[in-house]
Amino acid sequence: MKTLLFLTIGLLLFACGSNKTVSDQNNTSEKPISNTRLHDIWVLTHIKGSSIKSFQNPPNMELNIASLRVMGFGGCNQYGGTIVSTTATTITFGDIMATEMACDNLATESTFLNELQGKLTYSIKNLTLLFYNDSSTEVLRFKKVD
Repeated sequence: MKTLLFLTIGLLLFACGSNKTVSDQNNTSEKPISNTRLHDIWVLTHIKGSSIKSFQNPPNMELNIASLRVMGFGGCNQYGGTIVSTTATTITFGDIMATEMACDNLATESTFLNELQGKLTYSIKNLTLLFYNDSSTEVLRFKKVD
């Protein structure tokens, strides 16, 4: 129980601090990131092209581009982490941490959080956000809920 409390407090403290800029690799100057189409709350609908089973509380993701943070609910646990960079077609995630509660949906949550790592290509069509791996294969699909 104490471990869960410390993980939750650590996650909250981690999510509170932010750097609202990212360094250009070719230039040491900092520039603001703005991609208002990504900046929203999304609910997971598909993993690797397969519809996820019904959840009482489905996995979700909030992308805060202004603070370079990602946070949400994975199906069992709360998670949070950093966004390293975004472009018009890519997003790169940093480390993602999650609480450690067990539940029936843990396998789905693990797959979801494993896919939500590193550099992903994305597209937004209507109210749907799609993430693709480096082979251009769809790995995650979300619908906008906000």
